[in-house]
Amino acid sequence: MKTFSIVIPYYNRAQTLPRTLSSIAAQTFRPIQLILVDNGSTDQSYKICQEFKEKHQSCDLTIITTNESLQGAATARNTGLQRVTGEWVVFFDSDDEMSPTFLSDVQEAFERTKANVVATSTYMIFPNGKKKKRVVYHTKSVADQILTGMLATQGMCFQTEYLKKLGGWHPVPIWNDWLLGINLLLDNPKLTWLPQSYHYIHQHPNSITGRSFSENYEKLKYTLSETEKILTEAPNIGKREMAAFTARKVILAGQLYREGNFKIARQLFLESIMNKRKELKGIICRFLFTYTRLGGRGAWWLARLLLPQ
Repeated sequence: MKTFSIVIPYYNRAQTLPRTLSSIAAQTFRPIQLILVDNGSTDQSYKICQEFKEKHQSCDLTIITTNESLQGAATARNTGLQRVTGEWVVFFDSDDEMSPTFLSDVQEAFERTKANVVATSTYMIFPNGKKKKRVVYHTKSVADQILTGMLATQGMCFQTEYLKKLGGWHPVPIWNDWLLGINLLLDNPKLTWLPQSYHYIHQHPNSITGRSFSENYEKLKYTLSETEKILTEAPNIGKREMAAFTARKVILAGQLYREGNFKIARQLFLESIMNKRKELKGIICRFLFTYTRLGGRGAWWLARLLLPQ
């Protein structure tokens, strides 16, 4: 029987880990290899994982607890990936809930389509209890991934050997699933999208409001720089993909401006529109920036319509 591996990195998630681990134990698929990677926790997270292992370890649920001292979700995921022995692997966050039939449905899709990657959309749960389906485009478009981040951590499942061959997770400090999705699509894998949505992805207050883009700007800047290198070196990249990257930076500039970080916002905007390649017309850049800074939502959707073909 083929095994499905799950890698969960965690850092100080004692309050949410029990919920996540319970959802893993409730999976209808077996056998499972569960790899829990402590990323330097100082609370009771590791103890919770050990107790879960003692209670649930069995012949069809193998649990490995390990650690990674270097901070960062991508680094911790790669540490977990090194221990993976299953035919397929999925990475999950330590504060979310996996749908009970998820692994069974994905396994069936892998066997039926012989895909390298199976992808799904997810449900977002907000602090007020409201549930919202995340709208994604079921495509293989690099430009769509750049603009929308449709391939996200909990919605990507991989043939293990394929992901290892691809190189795993790029160790950027933020938006690492966004970048993995770009790398993945540049490789043109056999990708299968499941029509239904899965999981409860819990949105924390600081991911919805506040100065999140401004507070993380240096990390975002590094991720954007690494992404630009990858895109410009890719042999199969075109004008549409580079225009999408410019649009993504312009939209980010608008989000920074809306948070009150005017200087950095203007700097990023000017850098985006003054590059020599001119993939996206200046009037479109100005429209996306202004629309976003004034509070407009869904700029990525508008940008998608305005990209060159």
